[in-house]
Amino acid sequence: MIHEGMVDPRKGLHIVDINAAYEMATLTSAAKVAGSCMFDVFPDNPSDEEADGVSNLHASLKHAAEEGVPNAMHIQRYDVRDASGLFVNKFWKPVNSPIFDAQGRLLYLLHQVEDVTDAIQKKTAEAVGRP
Repeated sequence: MIHEGMVDPRKGLHIVDINAAYEMATLTSAAKVAGSCMFDVFPDNPSDEEADGVSNLHASLKHAAEEGVPNAMHIQRYDVRDASGLFVNKFWKPVNSPIFDAQGRLLYLLHQVEDVTDAIQKKTAEAVGRP
């Protein structure tokens, strides 16, 4: 299932809207996040010293905006907060694409992600010999 969010490409990268699948996967709601800065809503997990989700996603969005072409990222660990504010481990397969108007001006960035957390956790468990 593909989860989609629309981001304003101007300074701040504010979330315009997210679909229901994105809401479920990221443990949030469109009503709460619309208008907010992408990285205020989805910061790096402060408990993970190796967290690089913000920098990697920012670079991909910037590439899509500046080059005018979709940017498919490698599978990315990018934890999200649950309703209580605790971070939940998540792995994503993101693609970021520019959306242009009829005159070729950049309007939005489409942020599409596939939640691959279950597959990654299963693969990891199998690698260490757990069922």
